[in-house]
Amino acid sequence: MYLLAAGFFLAACSEDSSMPAPSPNEPGTGPFAEGIFVVNEGQFGQNNGEISLIDLEEGTVRLALFEEVNNRPFAGLIQSMVDHDALTYLVANTGKVEIVNRDDFESVGAVEADLDLPRSLTVAGGNLYISDWGPFDANFGSPDSYIAVVEGLTGGAVARKIPVPSRPGKMLLRGNQLLIAAEAAGRIVVLDLATEEIREVEVEGAPRDFITHNGGLMVFARSGSTIFLHELNSSIFQVIASHRIELENATSIFDVHENTLYVGANEPFPATGSLVAAINLNSRQVTNPSFYTGENLYGLSVNPANGEVWVTDAAGFQGNGQVFRLDAQGTLLDTFDVGAGPNGLVFR
Repeated sequence: MYLLAAGFFLAACSEDSSMPAPSPNEPGTGPFAEGIFVVNEGQFGQNNGEISLIDLEEGTVRLALFEEVNNRPFAGLIQSMVDHDALTYLVANTGKVEIVNRDDFESVGAVEADLDLPRSLTVAGGNLYISDWGPFDANFGSPDSYIAVVEGLTGGAVARKIPVPSRPGKMLLRGNQLLIAAEAAGRIVVLDLATEEIREVEVEGAPRDFITHNGGLMVFARSGSTIFLHELNSSIFQVIASHRIELENATSIFDVHENTLYVGANEPFPATGSLVAAINLNSRQVTNPSFYTGENLYGLSVNPANGEVWVTDAAGFQGNGQVFRLDAQGTLLDTFDVGAGPNGLVFR
């Protein structure tokens, strides 16, 4: 799901107005139309976020794809990488969104001003909707969170900001309604894109993201060692049922494949290890409390094509991290050295 600085390119264009404006390429025609992309968040203070590209057949990793293609560092901390049609958005919580061609990773634009701590992005109706925590207050709270609206798919200025409850993150577009998980507020925000009015739905726990399963819609939330799966009505998005799952020292790191929910957890203090538990979404029972055990768990992504589980190790943000490829039974298949602070993967 990330930011690409297009400042140099835009400056060059302004000096020579005869240069053609960059445009998206056709999906499926570039060298990176398929692949396994690792989102490396980077290290705080170093702004060394990057995208790594894994070639399974060759067993190789291109560590810094953005810099390799665009001849400049990404220069930010990447939260998410979002594909939409011919474009890919790299959202950095250092206040920018870089926009590249999906299949060749060449920069086509950016949002570089008037953002604070952006987390994720959704495209709807020719606009970009960017969830942003807003500036921290004196107690490191986020009382002035918002959704930034950019009118144009290749970036530009923030046209307006829609205030929302504290710390919006992941979003899901349903028709003309944008659902937003406001984690710190314990709310689901329903944003009507036609009127830009919001409605709030209170939920138990801190909502993290949305899950679609068997035609239904759920919200994943967590409080301490309790995981909540809140079922939502598909038209008005009110909570119609809530399910509790106990998992000691659960985190909000999760992904879903078919009927299995994989959730990260930490070993009890003073141990420093991490684990991944497997939970059956139909029975809502923990079927394997230690599907994976390791250290420094920071990200978890499932390849939807084959159900392989990829776990990321941030190595305590002391250097570059690793990703581990597991089969559906949790057996380690491969280990890859990637960039700093890997927080997830995108599969094409």
